[in-house]
Amino acid sequence: MSPLSYTEPSWKIVATTPDLRNEMLGDVLRERALCIREERKSLADHLAAPYEAAEKEALRPLDCGMLLSDDNIELTTDAGLFCEGDIAFCAERRRLTLWGHCSDGHKDGATTSNDKDPHAVVFRYVNLPCDIEPGNVTTRRNGRVLTINMLRPMGSHG
Repeated sequence: MSPLSYTEPSWKIVATTPDLRNEMLGDVLRERALCIREERKSLADHLAAPYEAAEKEALRPLDCGMLLSDDNIELTTDAGLFCEGDIAFCAERRRLTLWGHCSDGHKDGATTSNDKDPHAVVFRYVNLPCDIEPGNVTTRRNGRVLTINMLRPMGSHG
């Protein structure tokens, strides 16, 4: 697709809790582990290996840039990985996780048993270099660029 024919998707960026992220990720991992087990024709009591393989497929590092200042961390990434719909994020003290439905051009790493499924879910994470305030995270979008600003706790600078 040429830059001239790019159609901007309509995203909504939604903050979630670690519990909701764990529930979503757990559901996806169980589904993918069962598919891997079927593909490998493994025995039912060998679920650990397919589950680990599913985790490696499902939860990948986020390609991003990060700017660290005294009072915040600003992270930028290409949101073109996600198609229209919600991009959910979960901010924790030292980790940020994003997930949403995969766009057609980014099926690699999508966590679904059917690679042609337009609603494949993609999870990405980044470990942060210092603590943040999970409740003080803001997002903004400029075209395909998603910027996430995370405030650092008072007194943790230095």
